[in-house]
Amino acid sequence: MTSTRQPTSGVVPTVRRIVISTRRLEKALVFYRDVLGLAGANVASGPATLMTGSGVEVMLHERDTTPSDAAVAPSFVIERLDAIVKRWDDLGGEVIDAPRTQPWGERMAVVRDADGHIVCLIDANADQPVTMSEPAEPDPGDTITRLVDAVVAVSGAFLAEGDALVAEFELTAARWLVLGAVQDRPRTAAEIARLRGLRRQSVRETVARLERDGLLASQPNDADRRASLLVPTAKGRRALARIEPKRARWASELENILDADDLDAAVGLLTRLRAQLDSRRG
Repeated sequence: MTSTRQPTSGVVPTVRRIVISTRRLEKALVFYRDVLGLAGANVASGPATLMTGSGVEVMLHERDTTPSDAAVAPSFVIERLDAIVKRWDDLGGEVIDAPRTQPWGERMAVVRDADGHIVCLIDANADQPVTMSEPAEPDPGDTITRLVDAVVAVSGAFLAEGDALVAEFELTAARWLVLGAVQDRPRTAAEIARLRGLRRQSVRETVARLERDGLLASQPNDADRRASLLVPTAKGRRALARIEPKRARWASELENILDADDLDAAVGLLTRLRAQLDSRRG
């Protein structure tokens, strides 16, 4: 019999964070971030904080851990359940129960993460159990809000990955973005800002640093004498050439983990979304 008593405070608690202990943070990130697709909010230092689509934090804490089948098992609602389970199986992960419909109506699979913790994966597209109350109507704009949260989190994760890729070349991801923007042709600072979606002031500061480091140079602009064209120096082109193999390996590894159709759909959606936002600004 289920109790219907309310908390003495009168407020029903909400879930803010799930903390999962892991012996190897890198392997845990492969499962939770790369396979399941949780957004990376902070993976630069300390415990890695990921985010579910509903806003619940999943914190991966690197420390000794003892998995137990009797422990609490986090459950994630995911798209493309069968493909995700197969991907984890192909990577050598353990699948306890293959995807199947449960007696209570959910279609789900049970796996172990890289540390042996039990994780339940629920099919987002299968019929869900009938409840006694109607689901709450989503707030206006809730989907866009969740998209913004996810994009911001992924942007931060990309910058952290970029910093790691170019650290040995005494660059940061931000400076690499600006330097790479003029690799194929000269551009003004304003053009770089539009291309990268950055503030002009931020780009000007980055350009000044790259010029001081001898990686970027300016040349006259016949179309607008007030705005110089920026080009990589010989030193800058050598740096970009040395970075490229590392970038290509990183991109290839990520593509092998993620679904190609999902990536194409994501690029298309973000491209259309940016065009809409640019048109609103005039």
